[in-house]
Amino acid sequence: MFQPALILGGIDNSGAHLYSIYPHGSIDKLPYISMGSGSMAAISELESRWNENLTEEEGMKLACDAILGGVFNDLGSGSNVDLCVIKKDGTRMLRNYLTPNKKPATAKYVYPSGLTKVLCKSEIKFEIAEETVMEVDA
Repeated sequence: MFQPALILGGIDNSGAHLYSIYPHGSIDKLPYISMGSGSMAAISELESRWNENLTEEEGMKLACDAILGGVFNDLGSGSNVDLCVIKKDGTRMLRNYLTPNKKPATAKYVYPSGLTKVLCKSEIKFEIAEETVMEVDA
């Protein structure tokens, strides 16, 4: 069963709104939120530094630091920072805004045949005492 945890943000005539929607269906409206496996590290950054008067740049820095808290302290939190800046006149999606843990390109290496030395070889012959074949409908 797929159970997503969602963060939904936007702006309307009454101002900015941020909601967390939990997998079991409950909803919270909060000034900041963190969800997922790295959320404990991220929420500590948000709780200690968030205030209502953050500039756009300060908000982006705080969001980056919160995400990086998850990236560096939780193995399931990915390796990069994506940001989405939502304003009255539109949105900016900043993919790979920071990539502190770039994954190296995987190299293909083919081991030549005969490199591994076989030290000894033994064969064991088995006798089948009983065999039962069962057909299964797919």
